[in-house]
Amino acid sequence: MDFGDRSYWSYPCPAFCGARRGLASLIFTLALSSFVGQITHPNAHELIHHPSRAARRLGHGLYASLGMGHHASAHLLIHHPHVATAHDPNSPVLGLGFWAYLPRAWWSCFHGALARETVRRGGVTWAHPYPWHIALAALFLIYAFAAGGGLALTAYLLVAALFHIQVMLSDYIQHYGLRRAIGADGRTAPQSAQDNWNAPRPFSTKMLLAAPLHSYHHLNPTRSYVELSYAPDHPRLPYSLPVMAALATVPPLWRRVMDPRAARWAARK
Repeated sequence: MDFGDRSYWSYPCPAFCGARRGLASLIFTLALSSFVGQITHPNAHELIHHPSRAARRLGHGLYASLGMGHHASAHLLIHHPHVATAHDPNSPVLGLGFWAYLPRAWWSCFHGALARETVRRGGVTWAHPYPWHIALAALFLIYAFAAGGGLALTAYLLVAALFHIQVMLSDYIQHYGLRRAIGADGRTAPQSAQDNWNAPRPFSTKMLLAAPLHSYHHLNPTRSYVELSYAPDHPRLPYSLPVMAALATVPPLWRRVMDPRAARWAARK
């Protein structure tokens, strides 16, 4: 072959093209993960609080499509009633890093919501959401493999795993280090606006369907995101939720920023 022939060099190296396609696929997968974490999650959260049964089922379906259907049950049956107490696994204590919190909170939500749903439904019946959650997740796994083989299945699992992390990050950030007061009679104080962190930044608040206005949401969980607001006496995060999520993945940096703030709010109670 005449290597002086420039037409030879006009054909890209197959290995280079393969690496480039692989990098493009990875970037797309990570972008999709960010989308489902930052867009799908707020929408699904809004739906599971909706008064319409059809909307609530759609919210359950969105979570289940990414293998996290149990979150819908845990959020309503455990998180909202017990927020800012030791009974809520999604309310981390002061000093607990995110990576230590993640597996404990995930598993506690899964089996805690399973137990509560089983009691509510009188056993694992057709009305129990867990079999439907698992069936829908399995359906998406099968579809991913059928559509693109092992590569598509791997991409789906990566997107789902990062979705789980982002959902857990959201609760971690918005409840870190805050606890309801315990009265002299040993009873837990009612929920208040001081039990949740808020991040009222205009752009991210709109993008996340007002999820950063978290105090008002917990006091009025059935209200639409367009009705939520923020007051100066609500605990406020120093940065937007996406920035705080990045900080939370580095526990020493997170604690440096958040521990003094959480301690100051605790001292007010």
